[in-house]
Amino acid sequence: IETVTSNGKSYIVHPAFMDDSENGFDNGGWDSDLAGIWVGKYESAHSNATSSSSGSGTSISIKPGVSIWYYNNIGDSYTNSYNYNRDMESHLMKNSEWGAVAYLTHSQYGRNGYEIDIKNSSSDITGNGGGSPDASSSETTYEYNTAEGVGASSTGNIYGIYDLSGSRGEYVAVWNTALDPYDYINSDGSSFASKGGSSTKYATAYSDKYGDTVGSIDYEVGKTGDATKEVYKGNNKGMWNDDSFAFFYTGFPFTARGYFGMFGANGLVVFSAGGILVAGSRVALAG
Repeated sequence: IETVTSNGKSYIVHPAFMDDSENGFDNGGWDSDLAGIWVGKYESAHSNATSSSSGSGTSISIKPGVSIWYYNNIGDSYTNSYNYNRDMESHLMKNSEWGAVAYLTHSQYGRNGYEIDIKNSSSDITGNGGGSPDASSSETTYEYNTAEGVGASSTGNIYGIYDLSGSRGEYVAVWNTALDPYDYINSDGSSFASKGGSSTKYATAYSDKYGDTVGSIDYEVGKTGDATKEVYKGNNKGMWNDDSFAFFYTGFPFTARGYFGMFGANGLVVFSAGGILVAGSRVALAG
């Protein structure tokens, strides 16, 4: 992990922004140091604004007020994100990048410790929020540009990132190398994942041979900066904001972030959605 010194103090460079090529991209970094990254402001939607279509070879839309595209397996989500804009190195958001967004959301540059409002739309409409961190799907949903709706943004105003908490969750480009993707989700991991495989600049390999999800195991499996082990409060007390969590759930090789309210408030929680075709996705670009 790279460090920099400023005013006599050393700071870790977040792995999402560092040249990680000499480490085999194992920290979730890139092939050069980055000044920043671009992240989809909303969860990805299908270009025809429906969530019922699936498969690869179709285009992604990033805009508010439409249903997320969640009838996809993770392999197709990976491929569609990769093809979004090759000139800008588009890719399915990595766990390290989600961690960077989570920390910025929690920091003084985001919500300054206040929990983000949940996306409570039963129709999975992008940008909408419930007006509170624990709103249920039966409560009123507010559009992204309303006084109540901006609470679902990472900055608490219209300029932030939406859809980080609630709804279907979002696949991230990680996999558990201790499991074979083909055994659990047919071949949708074939575009980037394999048992015992190695990380690339587009996807990060984890190894959880324990089949466990909580406690000290998380510290062995999690990586610096991905907002998993660093936000665990210990002794099975959950995560920041008292969120529950699970990581590489037993038998599933893939992971989604921000899954439903109890699993994803403030975007800090991981929950395995492997084998369940209900997760959305988000595009990131190398800056």
